[in-house]
Amino acid sequence: MALVGNNGFLLLTHNAGRTWTRVQSGLKTGIRAISFAKGGKAGWAIGGDGKYLRNGGWGMFADAVILHTTNGGLTWTRQKAPPGRTGPLTDVWAISPKEAWVSSMVGYARTNPSTALPWLLHTTDGGKTWRNEQRHIVSVRQLFFINSGCGWAFGGQGGSPQEPYAVALLQYLAGGRVKHAPRSRGTPITVQVPHREHVSINIFGPHGRVIRELMTGAIHKKGPLTVYWNGRDQWGAPVPLGTYKWGAYFSPGIRPKYMGEVGSSGQPPYPTLNGLGGWGGDHGPPIGAAADRTGLYFLWTVSEALCNVIKLNYQFHPVWRVRVSVGGGFTPAYALASNGKYVFVAYRGSRPLLAHLDARNGQLLPWPDGAVTAPISHSTMVVVPAGASPVAIQPECCGVAANATEVFASVYSRNQIRVFSAQSGRLLRTLKCPGPRGLCLDTAGNLWAASYLSGRPGRIMEFAHATGVGRAVVAHNLVAPWGVAVDAAGRIHVTDDGSSQQVKVFSPNGRLVQSLGTIGGRPWSGKYVAGNYLEPAGIAADDRGQILTAQAALPKVFSLNDAATGKLLKQWFGGIGYWGALTADPIHPRIAYYELESPGADYGGLAFARARVIGPDKVAAPQAYWLGAAYPGFHPIGPGGWLPQTDVVLGTNHRKYFVCDTNPHGIALIQGNKLLPVAYFRAWAGWQKGNPFHGNALQIWSDANGDHRVEPGEVHLLVNLAGRPLPEFAGGAGSMWMSRQGNIYLATEANSIIEIPARGFSPDGTIQWDLAKAHYAVPVVLGRAGPRLFTGYRDGILGMRVDNRGNLYTCVNATAPYYTQRQTQAMRNGIGHDDCCNAVKFMKFSPDGKLLWMAGRKAANQAGHGLLHHFWVIAGLVGNRYVAGGSEWGQIYFYTHDGFYVGALFNNPTQAPLPGPYTGGGEDACGVVKYYPKLNQVWAYNEGMAYRVLGFNHGRVQGQSREWGHVVVRRVFPSQWGQRATAAGSLVIVPLRSRWRSAAAWKSVPASSIKRGGKVLARVQLGLDGRNLYARCKVTHSGPPLNDAHSARLAFNDGDSVGLDLGPPVKRPNGPVLGDVRILAAMINGKPRLIAMAPLIRNLHAPASYFTPAGGHVHFAFVGYVPGGRIFKQVWAHGYIMTLAVPRRFLNIPLTPGRKVAMDVEVNFSGYTNEGLQVVSRNYLFSPQNDADNTVDDIPTEARLHPQWWGVGEVK
Repeated sequence: MALVGNNGFLLLTHNAGRTWTRVQSGLKTGIRAISFAKGGKAGWAIGGDGKYLRNGGWGMFADAVILHTTNGGLTWTRQKAPPGRTGPLTDVWAISPKEAWVSSMVGYARTNPSTALPWLLHTTDGGKTWRNEQRHIVSVRQLFFINSGCGWAFGGQGGSPQEPYAVALLQYLAGGRVKHAPRSRGTPITVQVPHREHVSINIFGPHGRVIRELMTGAIHKKGPLTVYWNGRDQWGAPVPLGTYKWGAYFSPGIRPKYMGEVGSSGQPPYPTLNGLGGWGGDHGPPIGAAADRTGLYFLWTVSEALCNVIKLNYQFHPVWRVRVSVGGGFTPAYALASNGKYVFVAYRGSRPLLAHLDARNGQLLPWPDGAVTAPISHSTMVVVPAGASPVAIQPECCGVAANATEVFASVYSRNQIRVFSAQSGRLLRTLKCPGPRGLCLDTAGNLWAASYLSGRPGRIMEFAHATGVGRAVVAHNLVAPWGVAVDAAGRIHVTDDGSSQQVKVFSPNGRLVQSLGTIGGRPWSGKYVAGNYLEPAGIAADDRGQILTAQAALPKVFSLNDAATGKLLKQWFGGIGYWGALTADPIHPRIAYYELESPGADYGGLAFARARVIGPDKVAAPQAYWLGAAYPGFHPIGPGGWLPQTDVVLGTNHRKYFVCDTNPHGIALIQGNKLLPVAYFRAWAGWQKGNPFHGNALQIWSDANGDHRVEPGEVHLLVNLAGRPLPEFAGGAGSMWMSRQGNIYLATEANSIIEIPARGFSPDGTIQWDLAKAHYAVPVVLGRAGPRLFTGYRDGILGMRVDNRGNLYTCVNATAPYYTQRQTQAMRNGIGHDDCCNAVKFMKFSPDGKLLWMAGRKAANQAGHGLLHHFWVIAGLVGNRYVAGGSEWGQIYFYTHDGFYVGALFNNPTQAPLPGPYTGGGEDACGVVKYYPKLNQVWAYNEGMAYRVLGFNHGRVQGQSREWGHVVVRRVFPSQWGQRATAAGSLVIVPLRSRWRSAAAWKSVPASSIKRGGKVLARVQLGLDGRNLYARCKVTHSGPPLNDAHSARLAFNDGDSVGLDLGPPVKRPNGPVLGDVRILAAMINGKPRLIAMAPLIRNLHAPASYFTPAGGHVHFAFVGYVPGGRIFKQVWAHGYIMTLAVPRRFLNIPLTPGRKVAMDVEVNFSGYTNEGLQVVSRNYLFSPQNDADNTVDDIPTEARLHPQWWGVGEVK
């Protein structure tokens, strides 16, 4: 008998264990297994110098060691293993002195996984040579042999460290053949993979319907591949016993090639790892400009995904980009200034606040009292005449100037300029000024102010040495001045709004010397003219003789002009609207139409531009743009508050039509640089306020005389269909589509699709429809979802397309019943907004509305290839052969016309991809695919970026093939969803017996596991002593914790964190109570910091408010660093460990033995999306995975505490 273990030692006994002899094997590392042949003399032992690789992710392999003895283990010799690497050796079985088997697990080497495949070694010559019999890429854990002719290897099958092992058996038979043994998990199906490529395998029922997808796009090597079907359909229900058809689809795959971007002047236009890629202003227009000796500063009112403050150096390269959210995600900024050391920013329209950033790196800095903002004024906004302001309102503070010691801020309603300390933010003094707007300081230290009051001429005031009483230097030739800048020569540059819409230049004594741009400014629609202005706003003079001007209008322009001559030197554009809708021209793939956005001004809904994709990382200036204000009385062409994915359709009359897919579903004819309205399909719901009808109705305008105006007699009403009242129509993205023939397809809330056929096109391009022939193109889309299929953001029927044969495709997100309640609930899980549904399906219907097939496997925290994150909208068709759907996470998925998964474009958000042009995600309302047969090209478009889709040739995936066969189901096997879920486990707080940083302190402390999809994400232990409450979080992660937050206020949103949510064990009928607090550990500016977020607190003051339109308002009395809090950060083989020390005096909760505490534990994982580094997965020990706890991309929702779901922790 022999025992093996660590340090290479063996213990041998020849008397049944009464005495033992210690033998050294010659290894310094552990011996994994040992086996002796009959007779006890010949035997083998296996071990290895195991190594772990951490190269940006994780990987593992081992240097295999095989030892041999011929004298019962007294001495050992090392035998030569086959070349190459494998995972750790796992078992050895000696059959005879000459024959033995050795097994290993798969290893992972990130740089070349194929060099770490598992082994199943066999020797028949006493170990002189070993032959690898492994043919099935199965990690083997244990061996068992009856004799030389029959044995089994037990292990698992999985393609990556993230994929759980599926049980597998290999059986060895005489003759050296190794095959899969029968398993209990399903009926086997074997396909022949023709090359190393992507494999999808489906089970089909009658008429080609997809019953189940067994494999979706996994990569396998050439040769036989066996999969197993448990006899259940895609909803987990057992199928009738009998014979079924299976099909396998093989292809080399498809991939995107980045071709360029429109609408953004970022360098590059997409996020990068250093944070300098991308641009700004996805929710608001440019508003402010500043300059100092080190660079230029750009300010947008609001930004969510991008940034709203950017600094460029004088080579026009980005120095830093930040999203400063002093009051949450939607607190608008209106002015900024730099004194070289700090950048000062004024926020909020009413009751404005002053924040300051480090001019070197953009870091938001606290004032000496700990707050990150100082109040400028407690006054609210006043109303000014329409057109007098570039942002449709008059912010209380829209001008800031600064020198080394003082900051000047305009307070409009009080007719004051308030002067604050640049160091403390404390109010020092005030200056009187009527209606102050923009401010600046000249090189001599004099203060200048743009002055405007309703009904009075605008003026420019000078305050000598920034004190005393101001004098009007410019009193004429101004309409509604907003910003002012004085260059080194003393010239006064003013942005003049109202009827002027120009930048005016005055001499030092106030004489008008030049006006830049045409009077009245750029039009609201048409060709973009670079030298004209629209809503000019902030303006700044640099020390290089240049003037930087922001235009608070679309297409979001900053202009740089020569201060002396007015010559236009450079312009910056963008960014595109937050949701990033973009589509392409149906003839020219490089011509793109992209969404613009500006919540600070009323542009009537529609805001789109057209540009040409030039090349990678090259700025594409807009050719033309269209703002809703150019279409008075025709607001239905705009998105109407929904988030559209518009389309440009080439009609059979060879005219192009701009089609808006959101209610009120406008259609416009594209004629050069003009958009000419021709129709709309406005849906009214019976419950809707302002509905002029008494029930559901469809109001249809079709231009009859070609004047592109809505006139009496041109509006028709549809209230009944097939003799019954109309169902309620959907209004969100994808709710309407127009075919090339002009036929209209509309999604309903009643789980159906309606078609209104066109009569044809008129010579002038207008379209008429035959309402009498309106019918249900698809009477029932997804029957198991019930009679109502809500269609809105992320839900329901998300777009339609019809191929040349009349087949209709759609994408559906739905919540529908699976075979078991457990699976119904579990399939709602997922990262971010994936929890909006439990089913993500492509569907194809025949011309008569019958379901042909439905397919799609939702990503619900399970591992595997080809899983779909929830759709935003259908992306398009590639001829009659492929359908594509765009996910809100940025990926675009392709399926064949007969229901096989082909592949996905762009990085999978669950695999923590790096930022770049191939990483999207977050809230991505885009995803378009266009096929250009004449060019033999397929293109994809996403978030303003354009891509060639490689792998297609004449509308077919190159190298694709199929294999067909039949399988007989004689038994239905158990489903994983039939098992009962296990409880999360108990949570106890125990006294620590030694120092909290030592591993010994935690050895006897009970641990609870945070799991998701069956995978352990973190193990948590809680302890305490007389001073502190401790939490030790051992996190499984692919790398160190990262967080892009520069302060405590956004640590919960901007990266990885772990933490405790805790409070007193009481009911909370009116919301949070005193003592409720969220404690987070995160890396802030490269250092571990302990952060607290408390809705109510005593003796501390660091208030914070967060707001978005979707998430509402959330207020905290304290968001900051925990006084006396400490963190001990460690690294372990598969992640990191954060140990938190929270002073008990900070907590308003008694922690005496026997006490119970309401609490939860959270671990948040980040990834790079189109928004940069952000949280993509929020996970809790007790709180359920629901909309409130899962949501990302919404700051107030992520900030909220949810004590109603907390569990209980008990102090021992």
